[in-house]
Amino acid sequence: MSVKPDGQENLRHRKSVAILLCTKNGEKYLEEQLASYQQQTYSNWRLYVSDDGSTDNTLAIIRRFADRVPNPVEIKSGPGEGFVQNFLSFLSGPAITADYFAYSDQDDIWLPDKLERAIAWHETIPPGQPALYCGRVQVISADGRDLGLSPRIPRMPSFKNALVENIASGNTSVFNVAARNLLGAAGMASVVLHDWWTYQVVTACGGQVWYDMQPCLKYRQHKNNVIGANRGLYAHIRRAWRLCRGNYKSNINHNLKELRNIEALFANREIQEVLDNFQKTRSPSMLMRLNGLRETGVYRQDKLGNMGLVMAALLKKM
Repeated sequence: MSVKPDGQENLRHRKSVAILLCTKNGEKYLEEQLASYQQQTYSNWRLYVSDDGSTDNTLAIIRRFADRVPNPVEIKSGPGEGFVQNFLSFLSGPAITADYFAYSDQDDIWLPDKLERAIAWHETIPPGQPALYCGRVQVISADGRDLGLSPRIPRMPSFKNALVENIASGNTSVFNVAARNLLGAAGMASVVLHDWWTYQVVTACGGQVWYDMQPCLKYRQHKNNVIGANRGLYAHIRRAWRLCRGNYKSNINHNLKELRNIEALFANREIQEVLDNFQKTRSPSMLMRLNGLRETGVYRQDKLGNMGLVMAALLKKM
């Protein structure tokens, strides 16, 4: 349902950005997130909302916002299958026309220059090449207190990293139309995280990824977050617990199955070989699993994470 016609004129920027916002019962923090769109220094954006059955005032808040901003706002009903499928429904359904696309959660606060910095980097990418911007966040408490920054990443983004770790948090992600077309071709993938999937698809298919070391938003950490901030000892303990329970292996299984479905889109034979070699890490033979881990060259961004990969291979949890 369109709640506002496209009447915006005299846009300050030429390239258009589609903000893809998924909502469900988000009334508590939503107004601050919406206000941060309005405060962006990059003004040429449209807001697309996919609501997954809110029973609170979420939709009323969005409609009031649409009435007071010059930017177009459109609302649709989500698939009702969780936040991952809700985000993917933007990309596999009827095409949304834009030059760039930005995932958005309902409870963060974008810093004013988030889109400006993302688009400035994107404009350095050759036309037609898939590209993904992502970056650090400033973590805040439920009531807005500063809790510090998310970690830096010491190593370059790549498919070998994307296979085993997600550094591209969806709330920070801005990708171009070439990347959107790849995700659309992949369809409603059965994956655990839409942002991890985006990072994998872009890197597998010859795209560029930039991780901005400067925070681009305030990430609100509260008890209803589906996924917490990736920082501190607690985050390492939580990941180790999930590994022991088999969650990590299950997530990898989903990703590998969907990657196999898009092999025709891979950038080159090297990507295929990485994926093939990665299968060795799942061999019944412990020696084969460890050799496969070494030959594949996959890596996480910190030493503890890489130790966790070895543990996962030893315990058959990869």
